[in-house]
Amino acid sequence: MNRDDVRNSGHPLPSWRPGPTRDAVLGFLADASSIPPEDRVAYFDNDGTLWCERPTYVQYEFFLDALRRRVHGDPALAEEAEFRAVLAGDASAVGEIGLERVALALAGLFRGSALARSRGRSARSSARVPTRPSAVP
Repeated sequence: MNRDDVRNSGHPLPSWRPGPTRDAVLGFLADASSIPPEDRVAYFDNDGTLWCERPTYVQYEFFLDALRRRVHGDPALAEEAEFRAVLAGDASAVGEIGLERVALALAGLFRGSALARSRGRSARSSARVPTRPSAVP
């Protein structure tokens, strides 16, 4: 089946496999049609897909979960300023430290990991992220 066949199939989700997930989405859409358009709200990111940003961004939750797991294995990490601010949910401290520095520290959690390797990063590029976040300029 090519793109034109998919577009012209008449099915609202032609590229989705049949199953409970597709059925749930179609059920949700059918139920949503009873809500007046002026009461409907949806958020989309830059490529037009739905974007979850409340209560927090999905990517932030991913990094926070990874940080908690690492701190469980190495409690000393929780004392690093960047991680301490994130774990405390202290937006003011994150602002003082600098978002770039905090982001680099969080990315450093994955240095040498299977995730970093699967993203095609070379040892040279991942080596730029310091092991200890306090070493971030």
